[in-house]
Amino acid sequence: MASLAGGVRRAAVAGMFYPEDPVELRLMLEDFLSDAQRRAAVLARKSVPDTTSVRDTDDATTGWPKALIVPHAGYVYSGPIAASGYARLLPGRSIIRRAVLIGPAHRLPLRGLAASSARAFETPLGLVRVDHEWQARALELPQVSVVDEAHAQEHSLEVHLPFLQTVLRNFQIVSLLVGKSTPEEVGAVISRLWGGPETLIVVSSDLSHYHDDTSAKSIDAETSRLIEQGDEQQLSGRRACGYLSVGGLLQNAQQRRLRVHNVDLRTSADTAGPRDRVVGYGAFVVEPDAENENERMREGEIGSSCSGRVASRSTDPSFALPPLPSVPPLLGTSVPSSVRIAGSVVCSQPEVHSAEERQFLLRIAAEAIRVRAFTGGMLQVGCELLPPRLREVGATFVTLRRDGRLRGCVGSVHATEMITENVARSAVQAAFADRRFPRLEVDELPGLEIHVSILTPTRPITFFSEEELLSELRPGVDGVTLREGRRFGLFLPSVWKQVPDAVQFLRHLKRKAGLPEDYWSETILCERFEVEEFEGVVGETDGQDRSQ
Repeated sequence: MASLAGGVRRAAVAGMFYPEDPVELRLMLEDFLSDAQRRAAVLARKSVPDTTSVRDTDDATTGWPKALIVPHAGYVYSGPIAASGYARLLPGRSIIRRAVLIGPAHRLPLRGLAASSARAFETPLGLVRVDHEWQARALELPQVSVVDEAHAQEHSLEVHLPFLQTVLRNFQIVSLLVGKSTPEEVGAVISRLWGGPETLIVVSSDLSHYHDDTSAKSIDAETSRLIEQGDEQQLSGRRACGYLSVGGLLQNAQQRRLRVHNVDLRTSADTAGPRDRVVGYGAFVVEPDAENENERMREGEIGSSCSGRVASRSTDPSFALPPLPSVPPLLGTSVPSSVRIAGSVVCSQPEVHSAEERQFLLRIAAEAIRVRAFTGGMLQVGCELLPPRLREVGATFVTLRRDGRLRGCVGSVHATEMITENVARSAVQAAFADRRFPRLEVDELPGLEIHVSILTPTRPITFFSEEELLSELRPGVDGVTLREGRRFGLFLPSVWKQVPDAVQFLRHLKRKAGLPEDYWSETILCERFEVEEFEGVVGETDGQDRSQ
C-alpha cells in the first residue's frame, strides 16, 4: 500500500502495472520508445515523398507537443501506445522542466480536483519532485484542494512517471486527480498551469472499456475523430474514462488554436489481451496547427504599422547579400559577416544576444528570404558551430518594411524550435505568406528593412474584470495575447509606441481578435511577454564579402 512517509508518495502499482525491478523497467521502456520511433519513421516515409534535400518550411515537423493524451493501463497492454506519444517529446527533453499530470480518480470519490502534499513521487527509477510553487497556482482555484488519500493507491498518474523519467532530463511534476467536475473546471486549471515551452501537459485516459475488439475499434475511431475535431461536448465516460480532463484540454487547445492529432490507436487485443473483452487506447499530441499558423501568428498593427521603428538608425546599408551561388549549404560554417546592426532597442529586457549574434540572426533572415525567392526551398541552418545561445529554442517575430511601410510580419508565440530556425521560418513566411501583402519580389530585397523580435515565454495575466486587466498592463513593456474561444489577437510591445494608452491598446487588441471594442467576457484569457528587438537593412547585392 502506498504511503506518504517522509513526504514521499511511494509507488502503489510497481510490480503490478509495470516492473518493480529498475533494470527490467528501463529496458522495457527503452524497447517501447524505440519501437514507437520506428513506427513513426515508417509512417512518415509513407506519407511524405522524398523529393529534395531542401526542407520546405510548410511540410516540416519541428519541436515537440505542448500536451499529450496517453493511456494508463498496465504496460503490457497500453505501454506501446503511450510510448507513441512520449517518443514525440525527445526533441524537447532538455527544455521541458515541468510536467502537469491530470487523470481520473479511480479509488476515492472526489469533488473537484485533488492535488498532493507530497514533496516527491517515488518509482523504481527514483524520486520525482513536486513543483509546489507551480501547484499553488492551481490551489488558488476553488475546485482544487489537497487530498492525499486520493493519490495513495491511484494508478492513472503513477504509470506515466517512469515514461517521463526516461524521456526527460531534469523536471518536476504537478499531479492532479479529477473527480466529480466539469470540462470547464478542469480547463480552467489547465489554463492556469499552461506555462510556456518548459511546461508539458499530460492528460491520462483510456478509451472504450470491455467491448469486443471490433466494436471497440469502431467506438474508438469515432472518439478519436471527436478528439481531433475538438468536440468535447460529445465525449463521455463511455468513450474515455478521462473525458473530463480531455475536454478541459481540448478547450485550451481550441482557445490557443492548437491541433490535436492521433498518433496511435489500438486495443488490448493488439498488444496482450483477448479479443472478446478489450480496452481501447489512444495516444494524441497537441501541437501548433500549421494551417492556422500564419494567420494566428501575424502581429497586430494599428493603421499600416506593425512594429515601431528603431531609434538611432544608421543611413548606411546594414548588410549586403553576396550572389546566390556563394550562399553556403550550412550557415554557421562560412557565412560572410557583412551585417552591421543599424540600431537596437530592447523592451523591458536586457540585451540577451551580443551584437555579433544579432547580426548573425539578421543575416539568416535575409538569406532565408533570398533562398526561398530563388530556389523555392528553405535555408538549412547548421548548428555545429553556433554559439550556445543560438542553439537554444526560441520564439521570434520578423517584421519586413520597405520605405518605412509594413511589408510583412509573421512569427511564433511559443518556442518549438531552435531560434535560428525560427528566425528563418518567420522571415520566409513574412515575405511570402502574409496574406495582407503580395509576395515579396527579388528586386525588393535591396533596401528591405528586417526587424527581429525575440520573445520571452508567455506568462498568464491574472484578472477578474476589465479594469483589473487594464491595471496589469505595462505600457511600453508588455507584448499581449488575447484569446476568447477561437478568437485570437496579439500585439508586440512596439505597438505601445502608436497607442500609449492602455484603454485604447486593449480596444485595438480586441478588434485584432475580431471582437467589438466594448466586448467583455469572464472567459477572456490574456498572456504577456517581453522582447529583445533589433533590425537592419539589406544593402545592394554587390558580391563582396565584407567580413575579410
